[in-house]
Amino acid sequence: MKSLEHYLAMIRPVPGGLSGEVQRRLDLQTKPQGSLGTLERLVRALAAAQWTAEPACEKKIIFTMAADHGVAEEGVSAYPPSVTAQMVANFVRGGAAVNVLAKHAGCSVVVVDMGVAGDLNFAGYVDAKVARGTANFAKGPAMSREQAQKAIVTGIELALDHDFDLVGTGDMGIANTTSSAAVGSVLTGRDAAEIAGRGTGIDDAAFARKVEVVRRGIALNKPDPKDPLDVLAKVGGFEIGGIAGLVLAAAIKRKLAVVDGFISTAGAMIAAPAAPVPVRKWRREYRETSGMSTFRRRGVVIAASSEPPASTTGGGVQAASGFLMLFQRAGSHLMPVK
Repeated sequence: MKSLEHYLAMIRPVPGGLSGEVQRRLDLQTKPQGSLGTLERLVRALAAAQWTAEPACEKKIIFTMAADHGVAEEGVSAYPPSVTAQMVANFVRGGAAVNVLAKHAGCSVVVVDMGVAGDLNFAGYVDAKVARGTANFAKGPAMSREQAQKAIVTGIELALDHDFDLVGTGDMGIANTTSSAAVGSVLTGRDAAEIAGRGTGIDDAAFARKVEVVRRGIALNKPDPKDPLDVLAKVGGFEIGGIAGLVLAAAIKRKLAVVDGFISTAGAMIAAPAAPVPVRKWRREYRETSGMSTFRRRGVVIAASSEPPASTTGGGVQAASGFLMLFQRAGSHLMPVK
């Protein structure tokens, strides 16, 4: 396994002028100019990420990153941690919504164990376990700095080992919205009450507890908002780090990463400041957000990151479903640019 610094040094900024050339090609199509709305934006984004005015969108892949969170013991979720392993089994069997949508969109799904606490006694997934779940960040750091770096690099190397034109990010992990809320709170400077949501449908008492836990964890661990590795280590999750790695790998491979859902947004926020200063604007050139979920507080995170969504899917716990709906709908319109 190579160092994170090694991979970050491989990211290069997108050449200028591609978006304009692609838009001129789109305007030559038999349609009112701009009539395809965000679909035209997606074509421009694909072209920019791939460094070509004739982007490909044939090979699509989703990585569903799974891990458990020690903070679940604080009663912040409607379900016990054992559900994470059960859901991973369902993903592998093809029984989740993302599997059905992926089949229709011609997209492959790679299920990855980044840190599931339970035993996975079945085949069909990638074993990249950093540890058996994070520690409870309400009592101390979620993980070591070394584990945080390993999670990101694991995500990078997984993506580099697969061939794709377009990559989507997915997730699974009980209490991962709590860790994501903590990451979002630190990196945006917003209070936990503005960032945290109800996740799997918790009641008012559990939501109040969740906000208090996020506040307490941040106060205890004091993550440095200028150091994404420190934020990930103090209050993050292994799958959040893996997603950050996927987004960074897309930039390395000159491909577009489509970020879907609250947890993936937290991962992308970890990735953005990790990039070298001269190419930090890659966050727009190599990345899109697929939609605004019913986690309304994701909108706060997106707004703070200057990342408007490419569509409004209205989904809740998405696990990359918004990515699939967006590109299934867009597919017939993406290729005419050639």
